[in-house]
Amino acid sequence: MTEESINDVLLNTMAQSMMAYAILVSNDTASIYFSGTVIIHDGDACILTAKHCLKAIDISNGLRIVSKSYSSGVLVPNPKHCYLEDVDLGLIYIPPAYLERLNVSPRNITRINSNTAGPGKEVYFLGFPASIVNVQGNVVHPTPLYYRSIVSERCPSREEFDGH
Repeated sequence: MTEESINDVLLNTMAQSMMAYAILVSNDTASIYFSGTVIIHDGDACILTAKHCLKAIDISNGLRIVSKSYSSGVLVPNPKHCYLEDVDLGLIYIPPAYLERLNVSPRNITRINSNTAGPGKEVYFLGFPASIVNVQGNVVHPTPLYYRSIVSERCPSREEFDGH
């Protein structure tokens, strides 16, 4: 087995395990969509996502949440949500009945702090960027993107960042 095929097997295995708690969120017409991670904190289930995604969607008609196990998804009417002003993070509350239907395995999060991704540590991202999602009619066919990086020893200034 070549090193490249070993890496492919490793990445596919990791992506499959992450799919247990990764979901796709869309508006009721599936014209806007983004990904998130289902987490549990103090007994409440939420979708952890990017603030720029959450701010870009009109939730007045509800949000459709799709999981690998429940591809038709659930429509959550007017979900509770919040986001941080100074960080690109948002949360969407998932009522217990909807969580059960999605059949996901939420990540138990006790705290998130800046030490979680300190210099030299590995960070991972699994998502469904809109640029690689295939939409046929009103059916969304997400293609997962898996990203791995090592946090730089040098902290860049805010001016060095472009986009998200």
